[in-house]
Amino acid sequence: MLWHRDLVEFEYYFYWSPLTQTVRWYARHGDSRIRCAVTRTSLEDLAQSSGPLHPRDLERAFEEHRQTIERIASVLLRNTGKQLSE
Repeated sequence: MLWHRDLVEFEYYFYWSPLTQTVRWYARHGDSRIRCAVTRTSLEDLAQSSGPLHPRDLERAFEEHRQTIERIASVLLRNTGKQLSE
């Protein structure tokens, strides 16, 4: 059963960060706002790219695979929260 405190909600806005080479976006978990990121390499793997992608293509890959990426992020955030509360 999913309790309210375990609920992870994601904000819609995301952006490419050339500094960190990640697509970043935010999640809300409990009372916390958490910055999330997925790497260039992970996005290129998801897109099955044979070479480096341009930032707009990385953002497109994020949009196409967002549901999967956020499902993984939810599990990580909930597990981290459980570890911190123990």
